[in-house]
Amino acid sequence: MAVVEAISTTYLEADAANITFSSIPSTYQHLQVRGTMHTNNSSDALSLFIQMGDGGSVDTGSNYSHCYMTGQSSTAEYSGNVVSATYFRLYDYVGGINSPIANYGYIDIMFADYASTDKNTSFLESGGFIGTGDKKVAQGGGVWDDTAAVDIIKFYPASGDFSRGTNLTLYGWNSS
Repeated sequence: MAVVEAISTTYLEADAANITFSSIPSTYQHLQVRGTMHTNNSSDALSLFIQMGDGGSVDTGSNYSHCYMTGQSSTAEYSGNVVSATYFRLYDYVGGINSPIANYGYIDIMFADYASTDKNTSFLESGGFIGTGDKKVAQGGGVWDDTAAVDIIKFYPASGDFSRGTNLTLYGWNSS
């Protein structure tokens, strides 16, 4: 049986360029981030960018690789992979101004063995978005090509700022 603890929650009362979890303790086996997001950009839906690092600063080097698959309504939309990028890009997770204000994008990301220093940190993600005419879902996974223990994770929209009401919660997982 797993023991899950909320480590930190960020709920935006005002627009913000990013949400960053820092000083993440290394006392858990895995990390999970769940939340809903909206942006002040004029798009219907935007991508979510993620960077991670150690020592209190995010890695801006070309150390992020991931694969993804998205669908819209009942149609496959995008699939592919990105190698040696400067961030993870999760497609169409963030609602924009042209989407109804009640419709936020949703994410659920699991970072496996984030504190291990003998292998790279990998993640699995799923999420979705319901916009004006769009009903999108996405899944994917990736790897941060670094064996350092993760102690900081930064989330930001592809354009604009996160809007008031955006919230993300960081959870720690341990097996009992």
